[in-house]
Amino acid sequence: MEDSKLDKYLKVVMQNKQGTQTQKCSVFLPDMQEEFTFRTLTPAEVREVTFSLPYDTKCFADIYKSKVFKKTVYNACDLAPLATKAKEQGVIATYYDIIDYLFSPNDILELWLAIMDKNNIGSSKIQDEELKN
Repeated sequence: MEDSKLDKYLKVVMQNKQGTQTQKCSVFLPDMQEEFTFRTLTPAEVREVTFSLPYDTKCFADIYKSKVFKKTVYNACDLAPLATKAKEQGVIATYYDIIDYLFSPNDILELWLAIMDKNNIGSSKIQDEELKN
């Protein structure tokens, strides 16, 4: 491999390994009737989501039940301060419960789709599935 390509690829590796840059995004949640802000995922989070999602999903519930789902939504939406306060007051049992009680199922789906879209996760899989059907 040429030295110029080695340097180019090394920069990509370093960005993907150490990358922490994210962007603020928002999505309109119909049941809440408001724009909700979330952040894009870091390269490490994108890898975790991409390789942790179940490939035999038949419906959104399969994704919702996956281990990575609530962790991703919780972190992308910066729900820790709210969850901590709610847990301290005994309103929720676990920190991730904040997702179930803050958002309606419809809004959870909208939020998840927005996070996946802004991070370009799953689009090729969805397109492949559409082509098969």
